Amino acid sequence: MLRLIRTEFRRFFHRRIFAYGLIGVILIVGIAMFSTYNGSKPPTASELAQAQEQVDQEKAWAEEYLAPGGQCEQEAEEYGEDPAQMCAAWEVPTVNDYLWRMTFDDFGPITQSGLATLLMFFALAVGISFITAEITSGSLSNWLTFAPRRMQVYLSKAVVLTVIAAVVGAIFQAVIFIGLRSIAVTNDALGPDPQKTTEHMLQAGWRITAVIVIAALIGYVVGLVARHAAVGMGAVVLVALVDPIVVALFSSGWRFTVTPRITAWINGEYAVYDESLCTVAWAREEACDPQQVVLTQGQAGWQLLALTAVLLVIGALVMKRRDAA
Repeated sequence: MLRLIRTEFRRFFHRRIFAYGLIGVILIVGIAMFSTYNGSKPPTASELAQAQEQVDQEKAWAEEYLAPGGQCEQEAEEYGEDPAQMCAAWEVPTVNDYLWRMTFDDFGPITQSGLATLLMFFALAVGISFITAEITSGSLSNWLTFAPRRMQVYLSKAVVLTVIAAVVGAIFQAVIFIGLRSIAVTNDALGPDPQKTTEHMLQAGWRITAVIVIAALIGYVVGLVARHAAVGMGAVVLVALVDPIVVALFSSGWRFTVTPRITAWINGEYAVYDESLCTVAWAREEACDPQQVVLTQGQAGWQLLALTAVLLVIGALVMKRRDAA
């Protein structure tokens, strides 16, 4: 088994699609970092001057609007409000009110989540191509002739994918976090609560890495069943498009889709108002409040693990019973 695993590692790193895909992901991550850096830079002198001009205009207007006997008091009397209370509610604007830029609290979790989607699709593609390339080229048939123990070959490939996906995913999560945090420090854009954001991103990082591993294994099984990379990727893209649409269109769609489980696993929970319980009541023209359903992180994790296990069993049966040629 160990010999098979070592062989599969060598075979994996000789695949060009992994290298090309990895370069593409690195470029996209770099573009995201560059965009984040530009969006969080401190304001320029001209932007500060323009904001100060807007503040001065607002103050000049307020002096006239809030003056005794002015428009504010007239509106208060018209609406039956206390003039002193209504007019005192106005707040003096500051320059920062007219300057907005992203902080670590803003761009950290959003960028991490967006790049996680990219990494999951990359893992799916790698998993699919890892097996379909060998099937279509005939090398899998030759390999099984040399090592006819199909289950050991199947498991050795799964182990290799798991290890590589975990290592690559963890490295990317570390690079993304360090890069975003460094950008925030460089641009003095940590935000009001950087410690909370840091803890959230670190916790989400290892959970995203786990999802990347699951995606690679699911891609492996899909490729084994589809036997062709185009068919496997088409199936993955179709599910990726349909899954969130079902969640958006049907209040009970969360029950049998993957997107809510990934969201709950990464973010801690997934809450939705399920209106399916009100169908009978509404048909009788009775009042009904949709019930909020919360999918917890633990539930989502076990369900994703169960899905992966079921698919791996299906893949094992396919590997055992179908001709590899």
